[in-house]
Amino acid sequence: MKVLPKHIIVNYHYVRDPSPDWGGIWPCSPAEFERQVKFLSENYKVGGIAEVYEAAQKKSEEAVAAITFDDGTKDQILNAWPILKKYELTASFFIISGTLERILPTAHKIHVLLSKISAGDLIDLFNRFQKNLSIPKNRRINERRRLFENMEVANFKEAMIQTPKKMQDDFFGHAFSILGLDEKAISEELFMSAEDIGKLAKEGCDIGNHTHYHYLPENVSENDFKKDLDMSQKILKEVSSALPTLFCSPHGRTNEAVIKVLREEGFKYAMSIEARPVEASDNPYFIPRLDTNDLKTLIGGFFKSV
Repeated sequence: MKVLPKHIIVNYHYVRDPSPDWGGIWPCSPAEFERQVKFLSENYKVGGIAEVYEAAQKKSEEAVAAITFDDGTKDQILNAWPILKKYELTASFFIISGTLERILPTAHKIHVLLSKISAGDLIDLFNRFQKNLSIPKNRRINERRRLFENMEVANFKEAMIQTPKKMQDDFFGHAFSILGLDEKAISEELFMSAEDIGKLAKEGCDIGNHTHYHYLPENVSENDFKKDLDMSQKILKEVSSALPTLFCSPHGRTNEAVIKVLREEGFKYAMSIEARPVEASDNPYFIPRLDTNDLKTLIGGFFKSV
């Protein structure tokens, strides 16, 4: 019999059925989400992030798991939360607080654009608009970006999240104008409200900080990162009635300056997107997580071997 990893944190983003209107995202369907939640509830003690980390530190033989969600999209409370309640579980939700001001983060602007036109056409549009910077179509910018993504999709995403903010804003404004898209209306449709977040907090879920603007850490100074974090903390405390002590860095990236600020601000744990179980040697400010596809693979392998 194959042995399951003892200490895992599983991360989700969109929990919704695939739709032609949102072809630029790769969601976990509610049916698959329930299958995974059922598996976790039957094979693990499902608790919070602290429980998993502490169990790993102690090298406990008890199998402990935690469930997390990034970004705070509306489908998480509409589709995932009822399933969690059915199994009497809670989770940690990492909120981009700027969405409460109807800001549409860069990552989600990318998802919107990829839902409207092809990645190849988007690359052509960007290359014409920013003549001094070119996104390639014939090689991967980053070999670590998920291999199941089309190369043009992966390159467009990687290039956009690394592009300086002013250049990002100019391009997105241009693209959204051409396509007749309303950023604020899309943000309101896509993300949870303050009331939604407050409800989850009252139900016993942890509300974590995923920054205000969702900027890539290496693209901002330590001082600007701290300002962003403080702004987000203030907003999230107001909507959840508690000051978050959990953090998830945009795109799972971090550096020593980010960790320094998190320590100073009193955060206890921070998540990465390094896909593996939690180990005793892990830094509390860079804790690995599996995602829905990793868990799907794990479940498949487990059932094939029993």
